[in-house]
Amino acid sequence: MEKDLVKEQLKLLRIRNTSKAFGFDAKLTIDTPQAHILEMTWKNNGERAKLIANLKDYTYVIDLSE
Repeated sequence: MEKDLVKEQLKLLRIRNTSKAFGFDAKLTIDTPQAHILEMTWKNNGERAKLIANLKDYTYVIDLSE
């Protein structure tokens, strides 16, 4: 539980469990603006969560808005 990787995973789980963007009736859209970029956007009741993942270098950005 003290490893950085585990801490990051727990942080992501907290976001997933607390953001209303992931509600039961959320709308999910998936886009691939480039072959190696995956964008997933969840929208629900005015809240949005967006994941932009680079599949080449394994980096990602998470954007939350209310």
